[in-house]
Order: sequence, then structure tokens, then C-alpha cells
Amino acid sequence: MCYLESFGVAYLLGIPCPVRNRFAWTLPIAGLISTFQPSPSVEAFLPYSIEQLEQRAKNVTVRVVSDRNAASGVIIDKTKGVYFVITNRHVLEKVKTMQVVTMDGKVHLAEMVKSFDFKDLDLELIAFKSTLPYETARLGRSEDLKVGDLVFASGFPKRSQAWKFAEGQHILSTPQPLQYGYSFGYNSNVEKGMSGGAVMGMYGRVVAIN
Repeated sequence: MCYLESFGVAYLLGIPCPVRNRFAWTLPIAGLISTFQPSPSVEAFLPYSIEQLEQRAKNVTVRVVSDRNAASGVIIDKTKGVYFVITNRHVLEKVKTMQVVTMDGKVHLAEMVKSFDFKDLDLELIAFKSTLPYETARLGRSEDLKVGDLVFASGFPKRSQAWKFAEGQHILSTPQPLQYGYSFGYNSNVEKGMSGGAVMGMYGRVVAIN
């Protein structure tokens, strides 16, 4: 049995693949990890440079600040001046007010999108209004990744509140989703506060949520 504390985990939804950055369940995956063969971490083999991938992640990742917590989120869509951000449900429990802080330092009042229900998944959709032209994430599928593929986790650690971009590798996929839908494992060095941030694959698409 393996006690996992710092692996990201995703739930496969088809196009967006939501996740969180920490969990603490015992899980019989020792056999999966023992067969892990990492791919060479050589930038020459990437479709984009590390700098390009970091900039893509930076453009779509936001801080989600409430009266009780601070975490991260990803801009996934826009319609008529309303931006939609996906984050983790657990960071918004019992909150009364929330704000989204975009990479330009602008602070936007935000609210939950109550018409969209992720049911038992640890996910929440929130929205904010702005006339400014923010990017939306290009979405991919975590199920298309192979064990050993490079991934890049991003977000805002609570200890520093500064942007962080952490390289890692896809290390496992569980046969069945765990509690709250987690099923995708990676070993990027994520920290508390990065929950809700983007996990990006080599092709610049968001394949999971920290």
C-alpha cells in the first residue's frame, strides 16, 4: 500500500479533465509505480519550449481568493464578457465572498455558477465579468497521456502567493476513479494554494486541474 500526499489526481471528463493537487488515501498502486519508466526530460523533444508552455499556463491561471481561503483556478471559457473559471470545491466551502485575481493584478468579483453541478466531484465553476481580453485554456485529455510524459503544474502557493510552474511526469492512472473523482497521478512539486491550478501537457493543453 502506498500513502500518497503530493501527487496530483484527475477525473476524466472527456475534454476537460479536472483534478486536485493533494490527497491522502491509501491505494494499492505499488505495482503501477514499480513499472514506471520515465521519459527523457529533454526540451529538444518538446513541441513547445518550456518558456512557451509556462507562458501559456500563466496566461490562463488565476488566484481565487475568498473570505476563508486562497487557491488557484483556470479560465476555461468566455461568453459576452463573462469568464468562467474552474477550481476545487473544497477551497470554496462555506465562503461568503470571492474574488478572482488575474495575471495583470486586476481583482474581479466572482460568484459560483449554481446552474452547473459537478455532483460528487471536488470541482466548482465560478464566473467573473470583465471587458479585458483574457486568454482561455486550450483543453486536452489526460487519458491521452502515457506514463512518463512530461506535465507542468501551475498555481499560487499560499506561503508565497507568487506564481509557480513545476515540471513533473505523469506517473499513474487508477483503474477506477477514487473518492471525489481523482484518477490521474503526477509528481510535480505542488504546494498548498495551488489547488485549482492548471496541469498542462507537452502540447500546451490543460489536461487536469491541480
